[in-house]
Amino acid sequence: MREVNKKGQFYLIAAIIIAGILIAISYASNYSQKRVSYEAQEIAEELRIEAEYVLDYELNNPGAGIDEFQDFSMEFSDYARDKDIYFILVDLNNGLQDAYKYTGATKVQFGELYVGSGEIQYTIDKGTYTFPLEEGKNFYYVIIDYKGGEKYVYTG
Repeated sequence: MREVNKKGQFYLIAAIIIAGILIAISYASNYSQKRVSYEAQEIAEELRIEAEYVLDYELNNPGAGIDEFQDFSMEFSDYARDKDIYFILVDLNNGLQDAYKYTGATKVQFGELYVGSGEIQYTIDKGTYTFPLEEGKNFYYVIIDYKGGEKYVYTG
């Protein structure tokens, strides 16, 4: 009988194990995943809900005016902390067109607002956002959050 070379088998198995480790490392380093700013997403959802309440309040209290939206915008901007929130308010009945954000307690006009037939276009930070134009009051927002070197944008 012939004697098998055990040394060659050892090197073959070691080479297979090393190749497997290298393939696993290269696969793991090339793997990417979708990242979401969950905090900004939750703030966008809260803003959508609270804005509906403000619109309902103004609809049921005709004496309430633009001040309700201004107060709401300022308080919500303070609540959102480090997120940039841009508010868009268009009232076809009163001819009001306003796009702003709050820095502390100071209202700052920001971006370019265009109101056309059937749509509102708001340009901010090299991006243009389009919203439907409806009868009466239109209240929209753009939330921009920078996290981990990436930009997250939520609109509503």
